[in-house]
Amino acid sequence: MEELSTKEQVSESMIAEYERLKAHVAGISPQEMARPGVVGEWAVKDILAHLTAWEQIFIGWYQAGLRGEKVELPVPGMTWAQMDELNREIFEEHCDDGFEKILADFDASHQQILEITKTMQEQGMFAPGHFPWTGEDTLAYYLRECSDIHYDWAIQMMEK
Repeated sequence: MEELSTKEQVSESMIAEYERLKAHVAGISPQEMARPGVVGEWAVKDILAHLTAWEQIFIGWYQAGLRGEKVELPVPGMTWAQMDELNREIFEEHCDDGFEKILADFDASHQQILEITKTMQEQGMFAPGHFPWTGEDTLAYYLRECSDIHYDWAIQMMEK
C-alpha cells in the first residue's frame, strides 16, 4: 500500500479498506465463515477476530503512551519474535466465538480506532519517534499496520 502523509488520508484509507473488507465478507455464507483453512486452520471469522484483537492492541499501546506509561511491544511478556505464539493465543481465545459476535466486535473496534484517529495530532502521527514507544517508526505506521494494511492482508488471504 502507498505511504500516506496526512491524517485525512489515513482515515480515508482505513474507511475504504474496511468497506472493501465488509463487502468481501458480505458475500460469504455463514457456513463458509466458519470453514477452517483460509489462513492455516483459521476461518474467515477467525481472521476478523484477529483484526479486532490487533486493533485493540494498538489502542492499548496508544492510550498507555498518552498516559506516559511504558509500552511493551507487542504485548507484555512477549517479543516480536513470538508473533506466531501471540496470534495463536488470539485464535484460541476467539475460536469458539460465533460469527455474529465477531463481526459486531470488529465493527465496534473499527469505529473506536477511527474515533481515536480523529483525536490524534497530525504532526505527531508522522514524526518518527514522536511517541517513545514507536522507536524510529511513526504512530501512523503502527496505526496502519493494525488497521487498513491489515484489512488488505485479510482480503488477500480470503481471496486465495
